[in-house]
Amino acid sequence: MPAVSQVALELIGRRRYLGAQKLAGGYTNRVWRVFCEDGATYIVKSYRAPWTRANEQNAIAVLGPHRLAPAHYYARSAKVLIWPDDGLVPMKRRRDEDLRAVGYALRAIHELPAPQTLTTEKPGWRTVNRIAARGLSGSGFAPDFTNCVHGDPCLENVLCAGNGRFARFNDFEEFGPGDVRADLIVCLLEAACSVPERREDVVARLVEGYCMAAPLPADLYRPITETEVRRSLAQAALNELAGWAAQNKEVDLVARYRNAGPGSVDAIVALRFQI
Repeated sequence: MPAVSQVALELIGRRRYLGAQKLAGGYTNRVWRVFCEDGATYIVKSYRAPWTRANEQNAIAVLGPHRLAPAHYYARSAKVLIWPDDGLVPMKRRRDEDLRAVGYALRAIHELPAPQTLTTEKPGWRTVNRIAARGLSGSGFAPDFTNCVHGDPCLENVLCAGNGRFARFNDFEEFGPGDVRADLIVCLLEAACSVPERREDVVARLVEGYCMAAPLPADLYRPITETEVRRSLAQAALNELAGWAAQNKEVDLVARYRNAGPGSVDAIVALRFQI
């Protein structure tokens, strides 16, 4: 019996099924590459909760036309989503040009207004929005849920082409309306913690890419120009991520955040943002 769910095989077509390759999944999903007799290849993702599947489906609908997510999905059920395989692989190297491309792509996601169909959800459920609420508390600034956020924009959720060049983000289970400033800070903190030996440089390259397209709109990004607000957001992000790692007994992540977290917060605070 194949590990791929029976409902996924029914959606693809049982007679077409040739085999499957297990891919690295996350904490709330399982992922396979499925091969078919006609040469077609699909990515099958099975979710523990329907709402995470719905978020990723929304991301494909909103971001797919902009080449920021899979172009379209092939089929779905309550807990399964299937899209054509585009041959992309996880990011292995952290070259300057690819880090800039990651920052540029995150900004492209943030520039898209959250569609009306997504705003019926409670934005506060998203991790980045909890971080925004805590980080901006008492600062005089309020969280903003006007635009789209990735929700988990870490370097582990970046895909590249066969030549190693950045292609797009992956894993949109927390995609939706959210505070783009907190989403950016999470991206910077996760990157700095994952490459602590050059965290200042990695963070700087991501911000260069993020600011490359156009000046940041002052009405939305003004808080991150203030050092103490940036520190508060970064510390709130560190607390949220470290707390999740401890609760789920992810020993390696607990050690990563404990050892690299404080210096990563400092690296983010030291940055200069041009508005």
